[in-house]
Amino acid sequence: MIDCISNGRLVSGFPVGLPCDANVNNGVPPSETRARFDENLELVLRAWSERKPFPFNGKFSQYGSVNIWPRPIQASGPAVWITGIGNPKTMEFCLSRSFGFNYFGWFGWKLTGRRIFDRFGSIAEQMGKKRNPFQIGFMQTIAVAETDEEAERIYGPHIEYFFRKALGSIPPHRLMLPGGIDIRGLEFVLRDPADFGMAAKMRTATFRELVDAGCVICGSPETVRDQLVAMCKDFGIGNLHAMLQFGSLPKELTQRNIDLFSTRVLPHLRPIWEGEYDHHWWPERLGGKPAASEEKVREEEAAL
Repeated sequence: MIDCISNGRLVSGFPVGLPCDANVNNGVPPSETRARFDENLELVLRAWSERKPFPFNGKFSQYGSVNIWPRPIQASGPAVWITGIGNPKTMEFCLSRSFGFNYFGWFGWKLTGRRIFDRFGSIAEQMGKKRNPFQIGFMQTIAVAETDEEAERIYGPHIEYFFRKALGSIPPHRLMLPGGIDIRGLEFVLRDPADFGMAAKMRTATFRELVDAGCVICGSPETVRDQLVAMCKDFGIGNLHAMLQFGSLPKELTQRNIDLFSTRVLPHLRPIWEGEYDHHWWPERLGGKPAASEEKVREEEAAL
């Protein structure tokens, strides 16, 4: 429906979600979380592409006749993005299916970014996949003011509130329940638990600690611009999810943050990978070149 309303501009994100959502609040056994996710993802993707009603007999869900209406406008279906915490299995899944990979930098790109994005590149190389920055998405909390001093003064209390009372209010042991992550992913988390170490400090983290860790990029347009450009180039990030409202940030200050970011920071980010790579994970109507769409064109040409 959203794809139709937006005339083919929908980008779809499929996160597994936090354990407190499915497991604690809704009683799904942690060991079933990923299996249910995989099954339902296949159901959604098939429903988008099938032109006739079809039965679906999964392990967890059974439907005699699946027939959605209306169907997406995008011929190849909306772009699919999978959100992960750095589990190699998730990265392999995205690369094998040509899905976009999202990493949320709640706990600081300076602490976790290098190992996460180097791992993605290493797995892509092992699988014989060409690395494309546009296949990677990264969410970053951002706060922009006229000067660094003003940014700390007006955003500091809201930043501390967000990380202490929102993310920090979730006990670390609730972020990863036993059985909710496969053994290989658990191995990588325990090998370098820097992000979960920061998670344990959230309840008492100060503004300066959050900035130093990269949990938030805050400052003048020049300060924010330089850090974001360096980060995107260094880690090979083609999609930046700029989180410009957080915690207790009021509407007026949020609007100011959006205005300063869009007018004085964003123009320096747009050209970073321009002309070097095709964006296969973005709607065609917005300038993307979906790979599935190109394959369909070739099939149609061959049929003619």
